[in-house]
Amino acid sequence: MTERLEEVAAKHPDDPVVHGRMWRARGLLTGESALLVDAAACFDRLGHPFEAATVRAEAAEVLMATRREAEAKPLFEEALGALDRIGARREADRVRSRLAGTGAPFRPAPRRTVDGWASLTPTENEVVEEVCAGRSNPQVAARLGISRRTVEAHLRSIYTKLSVPTRLALAVAHRDRAAARARPDEG
Repeated sequence: MTERLEEVAAKHPDDPVVHGRMWRARGLLTGESALLVDAAACFDRLGHPFEAATVRAEAAEVLMATRREAEAKPLFEEALGALDRIGARREADRVRSRLAGTGAPFRPAPRRTVDGWASLTPTENEVVEEVCAGRSNPQVAARLGISRRTVEAHLRSIYTKLSVPTRLALAVAHRDRAAARARPDEG
């Protein structure tokens, strides 16, 4: 597999995604945590926090396999912080349990707001922006690189969290929120 990625990287020398994924594959195959750390840094620069955190946790796993818990701990902590920030709860919980294996004190998951604008995940916020820009579910799916059914699932969640029944009500709530944010403090 790394051979194929290396061929692709040679054809696309300026594509950092290809290089990051090549370093990740090579690091996982060879057990070289430094390559995984390089891949994570590449994904950080690209603004791909989930991929960066996942690769950082993989680097920590490689270190744990060689009984280098002290080196693994900061990588797990950094990955956990990023996963908690973006709301990737399942992956954060997995990293949280592995972090406990390094002797680090337990870090509970942050409490999440369950309704209102603050409760929306980053992807749900993107879906709101796309829908309120007048795009259909298939258009939103294509723009965000997710399936139409995933867009529909996000919309059901958004409607529940914001207590709105339709796209139109969502657009009105979005407009009202933007207007409220634009007004200077009245005091």
